[in-house]
This record gives sequence, structure tokens and C-alpha cells, in this order.
Amino acid sequence: MRVVFDVSVLVRFAFGSSLVARLLRRAAAGEYTLLSNDLLAEELADTALKPRLAPRLDRAACDDLLAFLRNAAEHATIVPPFPPCRDPDDGYLLAMARDGAADYLVTSDQDLLSLSSVGTCQILTAEAFAERLGQPRD
Repeated sequence: MRVVFDVSVLVRFAFGSSLVARLLRRAAAGEYTLLSNDLLAEELADTALKPRLAPRLDRAACDDLLAFLRNAAEHATIVPPFPPCRDPDDGYLLAMARDGAADYLVTSDQDLLSLSSVGTCQILTAEAFAERLGQPRD
């Protein structure tokens, strides 16, 4: 199984979400392949520096997550044009799902969730993804 996590989900890890931590541990254990690329890592790093978020985030968790994405996730090469989305900034995530042959795109972004799928990739929340894995909610 191949999975893309949106920054909206990844940043929850830095806020201390036990659900996202469990999902990431399962990826690290090889239960599924987490996809990443430079655009995702850059968006995560930029988001972690936003003045409204930075004081509340666990900086070490952000750094650990960025290292995990660089070293343990599979790099997904994406090729424009990006699929259309209400928020054009999310197009690269749809391209990651498409070009990385992802089974799931996990997000809390309503612009992405409203699509429900891109190709054969289902778009769902972290909670719904956890249920697919048979994992209890927080």
C-alpha cells in the first residue's frame, strides 16, 4: 500500500497527535510505503515557521519528521501538469498521488477531501485511514 500524507496531517504530529504518531510508526515499520518529495518537505518546513504555529509546535518533532521524510519515505517524482484542485497549491499533492501510484492521500484539507479521489487513489482523513488499517481513533 502506498500513501501520501498532506502537510495538514503531518503538522498534527508536531502538535502531539498520538493518532498521527501511530500512523507514522506503522509506516516506519514497513506496513505501508509513505511517499514524499521536496515540495512536501518544503511546505512542512515553511508551515512550521509560520508565526501563528511556530510557538505551539514541537520543533524537535518537526525536525524528526523532516528527517523521516528524507530518509525513510519513498521519493515520488511528479510531472506537471498537476491535476486541478480548488486550491492550486494542493495540485502537487494530487500529482504525488497520481505519479507515485498512491492508494491513499491522507489529509484534513477540505479542498482535497471534496474530490474524494484522484485516479484510483482515495482521498480521506487520518481518522478514516486509521480505520482502514484497523487502528483505533484517539
